Amino acid sequence: MDKKIGIDFDKFLGNEDFDNDLNNGSESELDLNNDFNNYPDSNYQESSTNTNYYNCFKDYSHILDDEGKIEYSNVIPLRRFVFTFILTFGFYGYYWFYKNMSLLKEYHGLEINVKFRTLVYIFVPLGNLVVLYDLINTMKYYINKKGIESYSPFLNIMGFMLFGFTPLGAWFYVNVQESFNEYWKMEQAYLPVQRQFNSAEITIIFFVWLVVFVLAILIAYFLMHYTISIRPPVI
Repeated sequence: MDKKIGIDFDKFLGNEDFDNDLNNGSESELDLNNDFNNYPDSNYQESSTNTNYYNCFKDYSHILDDEGKIEYSNVIPLRRFVFTFILTFGFYGYYWFYKNMSLLKEYHGLEINVKFRTLVYIFVPLGNLVVLYDLINTMKYYINKKGIESYSPFLNIMGFMLFGFTPLGAWFYVNVQESFNEYWKMEQAYLPVQRQFNSAEITIIFFVWLVVFVLAILIAYFLMHYTISIRPPVI
């Protein structure tokens, strides 16, 4: 939402021109000599000539996107994260990487190729650790700027390397995602957190279980066929 509005709320509150208007009673930007009590809420919008500040408040007063749907923050609740990770037997980790890399690029305007890095993460041994380290290390930079106590990128990469998508490996994902969530809660405090599965997660869960179901049928078929073929002839 910050990118659509084009106004950073923190910068707005600390804007020098706005502060000067408050201190000096500038009539050109904001008439502080007027008694605001004389303006009903419904009329103040028209009375204010400071359209930039008004639009900022107006845009932040709702949480709907351009299509009228609720816009959620980038926070991934840990319970939802762990449950999805388990249901997909760890394959959710690939989507998790893609999603966080996309958020990092879009929110901070970084020049990175998300699709290429995701392919490296999925198919290239050792290369996957490099791109993963870059993701969590870059996020740590922004997290630390907010004064949030976070993780060690090196120790977490060692954990990923040793335990991968095992249940113990999931702990390292949770450890990182916890700090990610704290960062997004500060950056997007005006947006609600989506508690239920999103469409992408539902698709991944469905696809993984479809593959499991098909493989189970194929394995059962081939086992039955092999068992029948090795039976001794009936005399």
